[in-house]
Amino acid sequence: MQKIYLIFISAVMLILSGCFNGKNDRYIVDNISAASHLAADIPNNEKADLLAKDAEELFSADGYSEAVKVSEEALKINPFNTKAQFIYYLSRYMLVNKGIFVRLKPLFEKYPLATSKLKQQLDQIKIDSTTGLVKFFEMGSPDINTIGEFQNYLDESIIEALNFQSFLISNEDKTLVLKPSSLFLTDLTERFVEACEIKETENLEFELKCPEDRVRSEAMLNSADFEMLYDAMTMSIVVVESYNSYTLDGLLEESNKAEFENTPAADVFNNLIKNHSRFGLLRKNNRLGNIRPSVKRLIASLNWIIDNQNTICPVGYDNPNNRPGMFFYKGSCLPKSFKSYLNQYESYLRDDAQNFVIGKNISYKTKINYTAFLTKPILDLKKLGPVKVNACDYMTYVQDVTLAGIFPYGDANKVLEANAAECNQ
Repeated sequence: MQKIYLIFISAVMLILSGCFNGKNDRYIVDNISAASHLAADIPNNEKADLLAKDAEELFSADGYSEAVKVSEEALKINPFNTKAQFIYYLSRYMLVNKGIFVRLKPLFEKYPLATSKLKQQLDQIKIDSTTGLVKFFEMGSPDINTIGEFQNYLDESIIEALNFQSFLISNEDKTLVLKPSSLFLTDLTERFVEACEIKETENLEFELKCPEDRVRSEAMLNSADFEMLYDAMTMSIVVVESYNSYTLDGLLEESNKAEFENTPAADVFNNLIKNHSRFGLLRKNNRLGNIRPSVKRLIASLNWIIDNQNTICPVGYDNPNNRPGMFFYKGSCLPKSFKSYLNQYESYLRDDAQNFVIGKNISYKTKINYTAFLTKPILDLKKLGPVKVNACDYMTYVQDVTLAGIFPYGDANKVLEANAAECNQ
């Protein structure tokens, strides 16, 4: 799940701050005077627009902190300036993740397997993406030493993601045109632009050193782009909120040990609940209660995208240019048949227990309340164990036979047995 989260960060950054893989030795220097715009004797709305454009120039892997500073000044003047809001909230989210690969080194270096996987992630990013993106991941100090500190980092990232998500919802009927200094949307394919180097020379005075051949193209966002960006954020948030709601003390240690000793997953879990008293406790700042409304809103958003395929995916799934000039230029192509899956997941979010049949070799029918876990969560995952699995690593036994109310008849193990009967080993 950690890998999923880091992959998402990479994907968002690839969308928002591109750089060209090749090197360019010829540069031009631009100056941005947000201070003069702030002091100008002009109407407030015009002043806020100028400051938002200044922030837009700074909006890149090397200038997120400067973009936050300038966009914040714009929002003090006009809190409803859409461009300033977009840059402010997204830059804050990016800054939380700045240097994350370096920050994690003290924690991961204790566990060779984890260190190896972290290196694989960084190496892949170096291959797939750009110098600016790699630089952004490496702009940090090695300060995350414990799994608790890592979870605190995830909390900070979730908070900023939720703030940006709220902006997307409240502005979903707006249109926004972006033209930052390093946006890569040139020919709408795989063209990247090298990031400008940015430094603040005086308060709200900035110098940009940019490649001479940089290309600046506009990218427009409308309601569809806001929805698609919301969906990407929500999918990541829900995943992280789920596993970060519990303390994960001992997880790296046991997982690392298991990889070298080829330990079955059930034994890893049993070792965690036996040997680590702080593993699996419900964290005070957990956000399990946010998951259901988030998923409901996500389902509604995906249904809207399916209903508007004529504008979001007009030329088909295999065409990379469904929406020329737009932020999500490839669109989002979803078949109508996908609605049946959305309807199924939507039914899972109802409060009432529903009929449920599992198993082919052994069929078992019962009732399940899917949302019980989100409203009355298992306070301590240790109540599940010790667990048992069969030869296929299917779980066959848990201690809490109701799973905190998910199985109101207390027949969780019968359901597990029916599922485990699929094993042919």
